[in-house]
Amino acid sequence: MEPKILRKEAFKAVGMKYLGKNENNEISQLWDRFVPRMPEIQHLSAAMGEASFGLCYTLENHSEPGEFAYIAALPVDQLADIPEGMVGVEAPAQTYAVAESHGLGEIGQTYDFIIKQWLPTSPYEAGKGPDFELYPMEFSSEDPRSTFYIYYPIVPKP
Repeated sequence: MEPKILRKEAFKAVGMKYLGKNENNEISQLWDRFVPRMPEIQHLSAAMGEASFGLCYTLENHSEPGEFAYIAALPVDQLADIPEGMVGVEAPAQTYAVAESHGLGEIGQTYDFIIKQWLPTSPYEAGKGPDFELYPMEFSSEDPRSTFYIYYPIVPKP
């Protein structure tokens, strides 16, 4: 299962943010709170279809090892009229290794494959910026075979 290498232009997203280590399934709880509030988001991007994102940011100055920021989000054309309790972010244009994953139970295995197996032997190294999960409109968290995609930022090795 070789990841696809794709260049993605910068994009904007609006959603709800979590900060921590996800030790008690907080990300799943974040999605449970976010999904009913999706209709509040304005300026949805037609160019990106009806996908949703889970953007993951490594923190530069975090106080605890393993802590990260995660944003459950929808793509937008502009960062305006952001609903209360939500944030707007812009992901930079960059190149990604994109791996297909099936069901939320496989997410850890897919990240492990990209980071621990594929990346060390590839001509790439980890890039800066967020990695993210892209959930197509037809994705169902209840279906263990439902397909989504992991986008992991990469740059050529020097």
